[in-house]
Amino acid sequence: MQPYEKFKTLGPGALTDEELLGIIIRVGTKDKDSVQVASKLLEDFPEHNLLGLFQTSWQDLMKHPGIGEVKAIRLKCIAEMAMRMSRSHAAKKLNFNHPGTVADYYMESLRHEPSEKVILILLDQQLKLISDMVLSIGTINKSILSPREIFAHAL
Repeated sequence: MQPYEKFKTLGPGALTDEELLGIIIRVGTKDKDSVQVASKLLEDFPEHNLLGLFQTSWQDLMKHPGIGEVKAIRLKCIAEMAMRMSRSHAAKKLNFNHPGTVADYYMESLRHEPSEKVILILLDQQLKLISDMVLSIGTINKSILSPREIFAHAL
């Protein structure tokens, strides 16, 4: 059964990672269909699963046969949407009363950053997230920021 038919008959939960990715990729190459292209892509990801979409640059995605610039950018946008949906859902339940909670919330999005970032986290009186924003992007091992910039954004 083809991925589209499988989706229509059984729903998205019945699809494998390769089939989900194949539907998004849409068309393959002259030698491989979209599911085979997706399978090879997943195979080459660091952890051999969909997390590789987030960990791989769009330029590196384009190195795979069947993945051009448009598909690579589309895949990176889907990864970004998934991360934002996950963070948005998690933020509603989070209480930043422990440093480990803060680390858990930001770890996945910051783990693969090539440079230091300073993020301002604004919380309410119950330690629930109001908003967050990147205040500074530095070098590989440091970021410079003045207290004035922090207070200007917080106030």
